[in-house]
Amino acid sequence: MKAYGGRILHVDLTTGAAGVEPLGEDAARALLGGNGLAARLLYDAVPAQADPFAPANAVVFGVGPITDTTVPGNSRALAAAKSPLTGLFFDSTFGGRWPATLKRTGFDAVVLTGRAAAPSYVVVDETGARLEPAAALWGRSTRDTVNALLAAEGGDTDAIAIGPAGERGVRFAALAHYWKNREAVAGRGGLGAVLGSKNVKAVVVKGARKTEIADAPALKALLDETPTPTRTIAHYVVAIAKLGGRAVAYQADVADYAAVGGMIDRIVADSRDVALNHTAGLSLPQQVMMTLFSLSEMMDGAKRYQQACMEIVHRRALAMIEGLGLQVTPNPLFDAYYGLIDFEFWARKNIGEDAVEYLKKNVHPLDLAFRLAEAHGIVLLNGGGFDAPDWSLRVSLANLADDVYDDIGRGVRSVARGYRDAFEASRGAKKE
Repeated sequence: MKAYGGRILHVDLTTGAAGVEPLGEDAARALLGGNGLAARLLYDAVPAQADPFAPANAVVFGVGPITDTTVPGNSRALAAAKSPLTGLFFDSTFGGRWPATLKRTGFDAVVLTGRAAAPSYVVVDETGARLEPAAALWGRSTRDTVNALLAAEGGDTDAIAIGPAGERGVRFAALAHYWKNREAVAGRGGLGAVLGSKNVKAVVVKGARKTEIADAPALKALLDETPTPTRTIAHYVVAIAKLGGRAVAYQADVADYAAVGGMIDRIVADSRDVALNHTAGLSLPQQVMMTLFSLSEMMDGAKRYQQACMEIVHRRALAMIEGLGLQVTPNPLFDAYYGLIDFEFWARKNIGEDAVEYLKKNVHPLDLAFRLAEAHGIVLLNGGGFDAPDWSLRVSLANLADDVYDDIGRGVRSVARGYRDAFEASRGAKKE
């Protein structure tokens, strides 16, 4: 079976034993690889009610058929597990050289189960896996750990590691890989914490099996003939430099533009395939977008785009402030993507200290967001989940129409009047 290693490696961290499961063509066609294969492996291995930090949880590292081929942006892998953040399946992808090296071990996925008795790191090569002591690495940063492991295991190896956050079970802890002054991070879902719960500091891979392609000339022809973002990126960069935001409508290549639409239309269309891309081990649309953003920032010396964005958020923030009945001089340097309404602070000045104390004793902070949604059709998030006061609201200043922000301010005032009326009614009831 071409483009696959055709093997899945299972490692029991509790015993140190490793076993190889064949990956058949039917399974490969059904699951493709990457997170498709990882989801199936986790579904089979992890009990439904398992705690994410329990030995019963598993961590899967996987690659897809495109990894280690000539397709641009091919060196992608993922880590997947039952997430401590969501309690559900979660995968986080990353790049660098580690994915291609894992593919060259001949394994399409590595499944870690159980829990090591002491801090350890896992070494995966073409023959299987072994556990090595990692007590000397425990407490060290991801970069220090990777550098130490490359020195210990040899320059032909690659490593991905957790840091102190993962060791301590921080629920958003990441894994990081470094190679030639470049870094790749699997930062989503708290998978570093799951690895830490298993006493695994790092996973080292070493292999030399070159991925075989069924029809290399046909693949090359397909890549040459397909209009990819990689091939047209130069046109779009020039457009951004010349036209700023108007590059959306810039027809850098008329034939290509006619076929796929403008730059943003094209990237959005491609990003809808993100699940398939990740499953196959490819994340080119995201790489293209980040490249465009970076190049635009470097080439826009006049900062026209930044100024336009700042003008938008200033205008919207001012509308919300006016809707709240406040008189505030806007900060000319304010460029926040989100704003926070500290309702408790505002309410103490507008409905009184006693009314606020009544609210805090009798009403849940989430009630504010619910009332805005029910009575005014305004959906905002409670600020408490973003390290803001419990009685606060988080407002995006980037996503809504300008006229909505005045409505938000007025809606908050209307809800506050309702709270004040309830407080006054409670006082009247006590007097009676």
